[in-house]
Amino acid sequence: MKKTVLSGVFFVLILALLLQFVSVRNLVAENGESIAMQRCTVCHNINRVERADHDRERWKRTVQRMMGKSRFGPRLSDAEQDALIEYLISL
Repeated sequence: MKKTVLSGVFFVLILALLLQFVSVRNLVAENGESIAMQRCTVCHNINRVERADHDRERWKRTVQRMMGKSRFGPRLSDAEQDALIEYLISL
């Protein structure tokens, strides 16, 4: 009886953690998409962004380079950069 209850509790905890992980990933993806639509499309058509087939490191360099543009570059916090890069590599 104790093993069954403990197994059930363990299963529920694992399921809750899994659901939270999926929820956080979806939130990051949605946030990254929002950032891309609000900040990147000021200068670029979203199709251009979607066509770029970059890995994580290349997206990091690209985002840094775009942020370095003096008058037009987006100003992103570290968290926004991370969310944007996660979104971009998911395309």
